[in-house]
Amino acid sequence: MKNDAHEAWQLKIELDGICPPIWRRILVSDRINLLELHEFIQEVFGWEDNHLHEFTIGGITFGDPENDEFGDFDIHEETEISLGSPQSIIFVFSSNKAFSNLGNSAQIA
Repeated sequence: MKNDAHEAWQLKIELDGICPPIWRRILVSDRINLLELHEFIQEVFGWEDNHLHEFTIGGITFGDPENDEFGDFDIHEETEISLGSPQSIIFVFSSNKAFSNLGNSAQIA
């Protein structure tokens, strides 16, 4: 018999380098992939997905490999990994200096 049970994770997403802290807490299924997590993050912060992004988990970078047009970075496909068990995730968005006053990374725990 196949076990279809899954769990919900409560995630706290906090922007780095901002005072006072800016954060959101969300509940998500442990089965969502990182692209789906990215979409949730966009929604809860009221963003419009105008900037590139990537996730770092255990020193491995995940994102959209098509954004690495010259193959300079080792970017793994973000749709191929689900949240699974709780872990520390760094979400990096935008390298645009005009956006840097909002911070350009978030800790997800």
